[in-house]
Amino acid sequence: MAKGSSHLAARRKWRVSSKGSVSRVGSCSTSAAASAERTSLLARDYDTKRVLGIDVDQQLVDHATVRASEEGLSDRLFFKLVQPGPLPIEDVAFDVVFSKDAICHIPDKPAAYAEILRVLRPDGPFVGSDWLKGFDGPLSKDMLYYCEMEA
Repeated sequence: MAKGSSHLAARRKWRVSSKGSVSRVGSCSTSAAASAERTSLLARDYDTKRVLGIDVDQQLVDHATVRASEEGLSDRLFFKLVQPGPLPIEDVAFDVVFSKDAICHIPDKPAAYAEILRVLRPDGPFVGSDWLKGFDGPLSKDMLYYCEMEA
């Protein structure tokens, strides 16, 4: 497969599965730069009308807000500081919920998933990815360093 082909295939699948353009996306991530980059991608490449990014760190919210403004997307990208626990967001607020490297940091995962389902429209997709360990072998040097920094 040519470089970039899997990304294009994923874009086509997203557009088909979202039944047209997506109007409201909820997004969370553990890195301001990554969150701003991903939410910008959602707004630009997928014709998303509104993306709300959430984080528990004001500095990350501020950074993402500045980046959205620099990219000319502040009319569609919004970032909000939240506290751990129930989200200050109305029911069925999003067509899609996207999470990257965030849920692994939440101790009460059933409560987190309940909140995602509460704010997501009934037939809306939840798209998530996290750090996972899928084998019983030793951790790589990079993963050991990551775990040390998280402790």
